[in-house]
Amino acid sequence: MDDQARITGGSTGSPGAEGEGRTKRSGEWIAVALMVLALAFLLTIPFWARPRMGSGSYKYARRWKAQLLACQSLDDVKQQFNCFEITSGGTMVDVTAVEPGRPHALIASFPDGKWVACAYADSHWGSRAGGGTVVSRDSDGVVRVFFGHVCGDPRGYGKTLEEFYANLIRNSGMRALRERK
Repeated sequence: MDDQARITGGSTGSPGAEGEGRTKRSGEWIAVALMVLALAFLLTIPFWARPRMGSGSYKYARRWKAQLLACQSLDDVKQQFNCFEITSGGTMVDVTAVEPGRPHALIASFPDGKWVACAYADSHWGSRAGGGTVVSRDSDGVVRVFFGHVCGDPRGYGKTLEEFYANLIRNSGMRALRERK
């Protein structure tokens, strides 16, 4: 209280001015807090809206399974997918031109005449739909569907189909995949 207020026994302003100031300041703080919350929400929308690290997609598994079942040879697979092979040195080599909108597939053929094609989507590639899904079809007509965490491109190789599958699972970061036949 200032000297004038002490003499008159009250405040110097109009009645209730001190209470109105507190109310006005409280309202300003609430408005600022709401603006900060709104800004924080708007800044996190891209995080919440982006695709999560994929753990598999039944939709893409069904689509790729149907596409692979329609393929009777690796040449048919090459018409439907962006295909690559893993060389004996472990290098990836594109065997088809990469066309937008086509799924990616790892292909391999073996000395005994058998072959395998694996359509897939990397779990970490946010814009690639179906991340965390691997669908394989081999020359025996067996289709396998895996869901889980797929780190990068599948790394299947081997001298036989059985070795290929064993290495694919062991070396592709797909230890957590569940196989579905």
